[in-house]
This record gives sequence, C-alpha cells and structure tokens, in this order.
Amino acid sequence: MNSLPTPLTTSCSARYKSLPTIARRMVAQNFNEQGNDYFEGKRYREALGFYMQGVEAEPADRRLREALLLNRAACNPELRNYGLVFRD
Repeated sequence: MNSLPTPLTTSCSARYKSLPTIARRMVAQNFNEQGNDYFEGKRYREALGFYMQGVEAEPADRRLREALLLNRAACNPELRNYGLVFRD
C-alpha cells in the first residue's frame, strides 16, 4: 500500500470489519509504518491520512491503536490543527 486508498461509498471501518483480527492488525501496522515514513519526510498531511486509516482498521492490539493515535496527534501541531491534538 503505497498510496491512500480512494474513498468508497462504505466507510473504512465497515470495510475492515469483515477481516479477521490478525488481518486488521496487519493493515493497521502497514498504515502506521507508511505514516511514519511520511512523517519523517515532513509530509504531515499524508502521514495523518495513513494514521487515520490505521485507526479506522480498528486493530485489537491496544498498543498499536495507541501508537496510531499518538502519531496522529503528533501530526496535528505540524499542520497547525492545535485543537485536534486533544481529541487524540
């Protein structure tokens, strides 16, 4: 997955619900890693998108979900979305 998926009529969460738990974790981990790559390259808007999609995959792994939320929160100050930091 080298680019953000195109939006479909169904939400991301609905698409991932049918996947087994391990597959959702793998999808979320992939989005987290891609977000990290974009964050390191200072492409915060793209990184934010990957982290959001990782959260929407609803991984059962609590640590992975926390990492995705913290990473998403780290993007927001860089994008001057200060209020959204507290949401995460």
